[in-house]
Amino acid sequence: MRFSFQGIMFIGILALITGCNGTAPKVVEDAAPGVLACSVGDQSAGRVIQVEVWRGREDNLSEYRMARVCQRLLEVSQQLLAQGVNLRFEVLGAVQIHSGLGRANNHLMQSIQATQGKLKLVIVDAIAQCGDAAGYILGCTPQLGRPVLYAKKHDPNNDRAPEWVIWAHEMGHAAALYHPDAPGMVTVPERIMTYMPCRNRRYWPTMSLLVLRNWARL
Repeated sequence: MRFSFQGIMFIGILALITGCNGTAPKVVEDAAPGVLACSVGDQSAGRVIQVEVWRGREDNLSEYRMARVCQRLLEVSQQLLAQGVNLRFEVLGAVQIHSGLGRANNHLMQSIQATQGKLKLVIVDAIAQCGDAAGYILGCTPQLGRPVLYAKKHDPNNDRAPEWVIWAHEMGHAAALYHPDAPGMVTVPERIMTYMPCRNRRYWPTMSLLVLRNWARL
């Protein structure tokens, strides 16, 4: 499921104005495979989502070090907490660097497998396709309900939304959520892909609290 420029232009501008700030998390940049690199969110939360991070080998993706990844996941967890969803992200191992991830297409995205019990976040230079969609695509979850999501390198001058919004939107698809306007979807506010960036702010079409309350099963 894609996240396009047109679909987020309006909400992204407002999110830039109303977004919340957080303290930088403690990070181990070069953690060994399976070793905790960072734990972000409420440390007393019973729901824990373990995350593996891949990125392409391209030079312009080198900024995606563990500190940046953990900061973005912290932002996602903070915004969820404002809606009453209490969970924690645990990133395991260092950011894995792989060749062939510069420009993602359907074939590439279907070839990368999920890891049992973990969410896999793949950072690429560009996303050329996402199912039937093409164009300026910010993120893609190739298969609804499958915990593998792709996000392109963030461009603050053109993407018009904070990076955490894009990641959160794709996480909703990984948790088997459609867009609110999907055919046959009943757009009841509590059940569509909704999200409140800060307390007392308006809702955004990014993810469902109902599903994420049980998301640690992924």
